[in-house]
Amino acid sequence: MGLEEKEHSKFLVTAAVVARLTLFIKTHKPNDNYPGRPVVNQIDDPTFKIYKELQRIIHPLTIKAKLYIKDSYHFKQRLKEIKNEDHFIQLSFDVRCLFPSVPVKQTLALIQGKLQRDRSLKDRTNWKPKQITNLLEICTEETHFMDSQGNIWTQTDGTAIREVHLWRHCCHLYGILRE
Repeated sequence: MGLEEKEHSKFLVTAAVVARLTLFIKTHKPNDNYPGRPVVNQIDDPTFKIYKELQRIIHPLTIKAKLYIKDSYHFKQRLKEIKNEDHFIQLSFDVRCLFPSVPVKQTLALIQGKLQRDRSLKDRTNWKPKQITNLLEICTEETHFMDSQGNIWTQTDGTAIREVHLWRHCCHLYGILRE
């Protein structure tokens, strides 16, 4: 990618380790036999620093979206803006396996198109849209992680939920750009 030595060194991970899989129990779902939410902790994983940089580059695309919701407080604020009418019905959906079910190739293609049209991209990075999506693909195509017994696994379908929230932005963009 033609990185300068100073920029290149900021993405190096010394004493790299395999990402660790943690299972957070969903205590609010006793009727489902308390299922777990697998989360991959990639701190000190070789892709960690580049993943954080990609998140910094892509996040502005998400917050510019009309359907963007930051958190529950923002959601409540947005609900107040809606003129409620008698025939409206409020629905709530429980999304299961969101991150693993979002198609990676289609999402990357949509993001690359969005990056190509983003006039502020050059203010955030010197990287080209194709370079960014290539790095995204490298970081998401095959996630390697270790479980609590020391077994190493490779996720080859969809993506893992990571503690770095880059793929959350990617999923959000996929949903918005597909509409």
